[in-house]
Amino acid sequence: MFLRVYAREDRRLPKSFESFVAALNDWPGMFVEMDGSFVWAMRVDGLRYQVDGMVYDRDGAIEYLELKGDLTPDSWIQLLQTLADDPTAPSAWDDLFRIHDVSRQTWKKPSGILEELRVGGGDDGD
Repeated sequence: MFLRVYAREDRRLPKSFESFVAALNDWPGMFVEMDGSFVWAMRVDGLRYQVDGMVYDRDGAIEYLELKGDLTPDSWIQLLQTLADDPTAPSAWDDLFRIHDVSRQTWKKPSGILEELRVGGGDDGD
């Protein structure tokens, strides 16, 4: 899976670079560099997952988040909840985020990515 997470066109992502990176530092299996790059390795039900990411910011706000690797539904939820700085339901994220699936060269809704992860239909490619 190779995704870029942006705010909706008429909005900005609500979390600052510094607060997002600080939140990530507390997660088990998360390794964050101050340049915004991170690696999150986790084990779920005996399977290993790894997400390589990069946070890009501009003018005090996150411009977009880039994710490559394997996500679980729970890790997707955790990332977006932290990025949104709000524990709202995933269905509300469709109004906040837009997702570019770089692997498939298409735009998707966050709820669509979550559904793909739940049914195992996510792209396991680069």
